[in-house]
Amino acid sequence: MLDTPNYKPLHQKYFKLMLVRRTVFSIILAAAVFVFYFINKEKEIPDFVFLASIIAVFLFVVLYISLTKTIFNRKKYLVHETYLSYKKGLLVRQMTMIPFSRIQHIEIDEGPIERYFKLSTLSIYTAGDSGKDLKISGLKKEKAQEIKELITAYIKDE
Repeated sequence: MLDTPNYKPLHQKYFKLMLVRRTVFSIILAAAVFVFYFINKEKEIPDFVFLASIIAVFLFVVLYISLTKTIFNRKKYLVHETYLSYKKGLLVRQMTMIPFSRIQHIEIDEGPIERYFKLSTLSIYTAGDSGKDLKISGLKKEKAQEIKELITAYIKDE
């Protein structure tokens, strides 16, 4: 029987961070609809168009926020002896596996909201590509640093 690796979930505070980001985006979206309506009121946009827009935004926001927990639960990572793997996705599931031997550069990033929640994003760059090959958000800073040190030690020993 094959040994199934145990993927680890992201830190629980990342779920709160996702909710904050999605709520702020939803408020901005709703405000944009209202502002658009009042700016264009003189151009006689029918009220039913505005009402349909409000209903569409409301349904989008409800769906967007209600799926947050499911999306959060689908994001998992695995640090193996020789590679790093990350799974994510709701409709389209994606798994990225990067051998330590291909890694060229590692960054730990923290935005202002991430700092508030004491979280970090680990960004992995590999040889031959111009962009980030793997980005894992929602790690405690200590865990991100631990993974970075583990990969760095592996690369130096190789």
